[in-house]
Amino acid sequence: MKRTISILLISYIMILTACQDHKDILCPGQEPHRVDISFEWDKASEANPDGMTLYFYSDNGESYRFDIAGRDGGPVELPVGQYHMVAYNNDVPTIDISGAQAFQTIKAEARHIKGKNFLSSAGMLYETTINRIEVTPCGVEYTREDGTVKECNQSLIRCHPDSITSIYSLVVNNISGIGNVKKASATIKGIASGQYLSDHHPFGFPSESYFPLSTDISKGMFTGKGGAFPTNGKDMTYSLDIIVTLTDGTSYVKDFDITQQVVNSKYPHNVLIVIDGLGIPDSGKPSPPAGGDISVDVEGWEVIEIDINSDISI
Repeated sequence: MKRTISILLISYIMILTACQDHKDILCPGQEPHRVDISFEWDKASEANPDGMTLYFYSDNGESYRFDIAGRDGGPVELPVGQYHMVAYNNDVPTIDISGAQAFQTIKAEARHIKGKNFLSSAGMLYETTINRIEVTPCGVEYTREDGTVKECNQSLIRCHPDSITSIYSLVVNNISGIGNVKKASATIKGIASGQYLSDHHPFGFPSESYFPLSTDISKGMFTGKGGAFPTNGKDMTYSLDIIVTLTDGTSYVKDFDITQQVVNSKYPHNVLIVIDGLGIPDSGKPSPPAGGDISVDVEGWEVIEIDINSDISI
């Protein structure tokens, strides 16, 4: 009996000594765990971003940011735990990201043109969200946006970014009097100013987005392209203002209802808007009516005072 007690005591002392010798050994999960991110572009095959920014939001309130060059993805290091993830291309200078301190508040918004009450062209933003990622010492498990659960013991997460802004391409054909035009621009009304990235909920609508137009006198047409955040609502109305400045300095604006072209577009993230037939007012400033109001009817055009520069970058 005494020999048994002695053996147990010696064993206990050896265990204590071993614990002291290995007191710096960390339990699984306290060290960073490598996770490989792969961006699959099946939803946006035309995308070729310069790089992607990723945010991981843990259940304990910590957040981690990674910037990965190129479109393919790469490795990140995360402690074992559960996360929400947001990723987007970081090469669109006309879009501001804010609220990045939390998954529920991170949002993207088109930049406001300084001194004016409308937005610059947003450009194309690609984004992907994963609502649940569990990083373990043995791999990862994650729930995709369609609700399917994926497990990978090689710690590989496949993401599928998609465009969340829309590009609006405008073509105005059969323009008479185009030789009177010094410069032209357009604004699209009814779009959102931005979108929350966690649930793709738009905000700040209706807003106006500005983009310049190119003038082709030989073909009698205007063309232009601009990006904006859609409102994702079937009952929204959309309109287009075409603004022209004539060679004598007079500026005119004319409004068009483009709701049906936007709502019924076959490609909601690449919308083609066509205006067929447009008559430009003759050069020569019209006389204002009694009372001094400068808004006058010239075949649907209104005279305006404007300081928009058509060389604003988009």
